[in-house]
Amino acid sequence: ENAELGIDYYSQFCFIRFWNYHTRHISPLEATLASAAKSAVEFSEDLDGNGVIDADEGALIIVVTKTGKAANLVSKYRPTGLIVVVTDSEVVARGCNSWSGQYPYLVESLENDENGNTMSKEQLLSKAVLWG
Repeated sequence: ENAELGIDYYSQFCFIRFWNYHTRHISPLEATLASAAKSAVEFSEDLDGNGVIDADEGALIIVVTKTGKAANLVSKYRPTGLIVVVTDSEVVARGCNSWSGQYPYLVESLENDENGNTMSKEQLLSKAVLWG
């Protein structure tokens, strides 16, 4: 917990973004997901006043993905809080353990079933929030 006292998440985000944008072309997908990470940093608040933004004080980011690429791009910018990765792939769920702040939430399917039913965005969000 004391190691977290020395981290200025906003400066860290700006440093990573600066060196990314000046060394190579950034895709529209990465630019969008970097904005999500920046928003999480800006919305985080130290509620108990101890100088540390704990996991329950950071903004929750929920990423629905089949490949894990979007979640990895968000993790690259090291936002505060949790990144809940909703996926139907066991490989992607296992891969979440090697990225910063990612927690997998495995669902049966992100596709429609034979009856055309799938979980709505609201259902996925509420389950991920309750789980996270």
